[in-house]
Amino acid sequence: MAESIGTGITKGITTVNWNLTEEVRVAPMDKKLLSDYIDACELIRETEQQIRRLEHDVYEIGDIEKRWNKRK
Repeated sequence: MAESIGTGITKGITTVNWNLTEEVRVAPMDKKLLSDYIDACELIRETEQQIRRLEHDVYEIGDIEKRWNKRK
């Protein structure tokens, strides 16, 4: 069994130490780059929705075709 040391949280043999007094520095991000990234994510989401709709339409057309061929 592992022990907790300092301000860490112990699970099994993995310890995560939380030192809230450390300063966290984040690299500045270009706002245009961030905006482009968000736009690209939205475009991907919309494209995935369109693909799902098209796949559904193809399935329905195939289903109608199968039923039509059974009537012949």
